[in-house]
Amino acid sequence: MSIYDKASKREVLKQEEIGNHLQVFEDRPAEFDAWNIDSFYKEKSWNLEDLQECEVLENGPIQGYIYLKRKFESSTVEQYIYFYNHTKRIDFKTTID
Repeated sequence: MSIYDKASKREVLKQEEIGNHLQVFEDRPAEFDAWNIDSFYKEKSWNLEDLQECEVLENGPIQGYIYLKRKFESSTVEQYIYFYNHTKRIDFKTTID
């Protein structure tokens, strides 16, 4: 993945870094169902790598955005990622079903 800052003329992410890296962790609570995260939650995890769709929906002079759709088991993760001409900010709108 690459994010290039045109104003600074440099890559924003270091070579070993991954941007927009989504993970799923198994939660088997020892005591409370919804109010705590146990220290061993990282022992079982999955990376969301099953990219089903990737589409540029707008590439205009003011903003651009892309659509990503990933699957994990019976779940769907949809993302809209917005880029703007007037700011370095990147917005993510993520929906998980």
